[in-house]
Amino acid sequence: MNRDEKDQRRAGTAIVHELNRELAEVEAAIALVRSGVAGEVSLTNLRYGEEVLSQIRARGADHGVLLEPIPWPEDAGCDLDVRRIDD
Repeated sequence: MNRDEKDQRRAGTAIVHELNRELAEVEAAIALVRSGVAGEVSLTNLRYGEEVLSQIRARGADHGVLLEPIPWPEDAGCDLDVRRIDD
């Protein structure tokens, strides 16, 4: 494996790690809102927010929680508001 291949592999690993971290943050926000501990949670600086949303939006809805993305310019990521559907 040459240096470029190693760099690409490291970059891919870093992306997967970041996606998993953002997914865990959104899952925690859903749990807070669903339990009533928080009425709304705002998550900021989600680089892969849209990818995370595609994986978890239905799960939030199943728990009565709405996930509202606030896109950044030029599709560079998003912020996310998490709140109860009935609010």
